[in-house]
Amino acid sequence: MVRRVIGIAAGAALLAGGVLAGMSLAGPDDIGEPREVAAPAVLEPVTGVPARGAERAARGKRRKGPTIDFFYSRRPLVPPDNGSLVQPIKCPRNAGNPIGGGARTAQGITLAYLSRANPQTAATPPRTYFVGIEDLRGEPGAGALIEVQCAKGMRVKN
Repeated sequence: MVRRVIGIAAGAALLAGGVLAGMSLAGPDDIGEPREVAAPAVLEPVTGVPARGAERAARGKRRKGPTIDFFYSRRPLVPPDNGSLVQPIKCPRNAGNPIGGGARTAQGITLAYLSRANPQTAATPPRTYFVGIEDLRGEPGAGALIEVQCAKGMRVKN
């Protein structure tokens, strides 16, 4: 009984601390206020390519069980100043199904969308993952290198 009371008190203290921290981060200068964001533009899909040296290292190795490989866009994605873009990236043929995605971002760029579903149509095309980025600072030329993780040898359900 004493442990239960202590656990409830500790949980309440953590909850109160989280609320206080959230309120202090939002502050009076409207940082925590929602802002208007235009609908992101969805670009044409690109097929990912393996990182340099990954093909040579993978040759000759036979593994049993599932394999997860990382594939990257050929060029960095650069959104318009203070705007956002969604880049569909496809797993190469025979690389399996996409299970995740991400981006290596420059200063001022943040991930805005990660999903198997197209943000405009909600369709889930085969072998495709959607990665969206947003430019928060308006720095010219800032962008992100988009990646997709593809799994082969395992069943991925939508």
